[in-house]
Amino acid sequence: CAWRGLAWCGSVGGAFVRCARSGVAGCAVYLKRATLLSGRIVCACVECLCWCGHHNLLPAFLFQCEVLAVFFRYFLFDCFSFIRFVLYFLLLLVLTSTAFGCLFVRCFMGDALLRSFCGPWVSPFWIAACLLVAVAVYLTPATLPSRERLQKLFGYISTKTSKVLLVAIIGFVVPLILSSYQGVCMIPKVENAFFAGAPNVTLRPCYQNRTAELPPFVLHPAETTGDYYLIEGPHGCGKTTILRDACFNAGPGVLYFSVPEAPSDFGIDLADLINFEFLEGVSGWQVLKNYFADAGDRAPASNFEATKRVLKVISKAAVGLKNALGHPAVMVIDDTARLARKEPEVLNLLQDFAKDRADDGTFVLVFTSSEGLVPTILEYRSSDSRMGDIIEIGDPSIEQATQYLTCRGVTENISSVLNITGTRFKELDATATALMAGKSLDDRRASLFRKVTSKLQGLGVSPSPPPTRGAKDVAFWNIVDGIVRDGFVSTKFFSDAASSDDDYNILSSCNIFLMDNLKKQVTFQSRPVELYMRAETGVFEEQCDATSD
Repeated sequence: CAWRGLAWCGSVGGAFVRCARSGVAGCAVYLKRATLLSGRIVCACVECLCWCGHHNLLPAFLFQCEVLAVFFRYFLFDCFSFIRFVLYFLLLLVLTSTAFGCLFVRCFMGDALLRSFCGPWVSPFWIAACLLVAVAVYLTPATLPSRERLQKLFGYISTKTSKVLLVAIIGFVVPLILSSYQGVCMIPKVENAFFAGAPNVTLRPCYQNRTAELPPFVLHPAETTGDYYLIEGPHGCGKTTILRDACFNAGPGVLYFSVPEAPSDFGIDLADLINFEFLEGVSGWQVLKNYFADAGDRAPASNFEATKRVLKVISKAAVGLKNALGHPAVMVIDDTARLARKEPEVLNLLQDFAKDRADDGTFVLVFTSSEGLVPTILEYRSSDSRMGDIIEIGDPSIEQATQYLTCRGVTENISSVLNITGTRFKELDATATALMAGKSLDDRRASLFRKVTSKLQGLGVSPSPPPTRGAKDVAFWNIVDGIVRDGFVSTKFFSDAASSDDDYNILSSCNIFLMDNLKKQVTFQSRPVELYMRAETGVFEEQCDATSD
């Protein structure tokens, strides 16, 4: 600001001196320049004030107005000081398209301003700016000194040729600016995604805030943290809602991502989340081609390659994020069981990345899962050395479940409802909806049993003992028999019963059994499953009041 203030004083003083010497015609030109520079100084001062206050959007806009003013100065008021502009442009090109230049720009601009400069609206801004400048240059008559210099330089070129030359120059400048923008902004755009944080989540009616069940160190890690984490919880317990709500409330530096239904799109979808376009180290032609085509030459060939390139960029951004936040950034990847079933090599890549970032203390990755297959994969690899204790999110308490049902309008037979559904949030929500729609509790019980029967059919086992469909069927009902008689079986008993790897993977992810990796026990996934299995095996428990301790 001080340097620009001195330059402004000199420029204004010089403008008045030149006005006195050159008369009215020359005075107008010099006053235009002084006014333009004055506007730049005001922009610079506000920019510095906002920069100090960490308000990123306004200084980004002002910075770009300032840079655009330089273009207008050379194009409109000098209306083609060609040599000066070329030298200025080449300097910008070196600063924005080379590794040294990018580092220099980051040091000169500062991380906060550079992240603002690389917002999602910047690239279209520069395209429009270049086109406006081109039109202005074409339509604005040159001042006398500029016309004389241009005549000496381009006097032998015809008017038609000069127009073609101008279009060619602008066509060359646009892709170079875009490619330079991609080179400088690749890392800041990733940082912007983390600073934006997780989006807000629409909570269901009567939602009870259970984010306190999540240990604070998971989303608010210490500066010297060196772990990554696995969060487990049964299907329908409210785990995803808790995590999304907690990520949103955690603020900047925490990102939430759910594995897509098609796990083969994991890398592409993750790249979209962090504003990464797979344009690292590309030429101006490739950038321009990407803007006018659906696919470019540098599109990833596989999900594994896409994920690897995305994680490489996140690794580069992690150091800057930690410096800005004061602690490592966090990314929560929900429903990793989808990767475990269909893209296990991508899950292994994520675990290796999590371990490496935990080693250098720059980033924290949090896996979440509802199935026993994920911890089995993670715990039997060498990268588990940096995995912290498994964090479990369970069902709501009886008190919370009772409050939820009451809030939903279910005020009668709450004990009977809980005896059928347990406190699983998914079952409570569906049962409350059915009861409020006029259905009876017996109808709801029958509906839940039909769902269990459908699961068994999809699993390929007999709907009731004795087993008649092969080794998997025998293993299934042996496990069921042990659980209904003793309340649980050990994980060793489970793995011994399901002796083949295929049977183990199928039974552990079939949403019938629930693995408690802390206690090394296996129980039923939900209360309706337990009631169905007891009815089919003829082993019943003593009925009790589910609303009492």
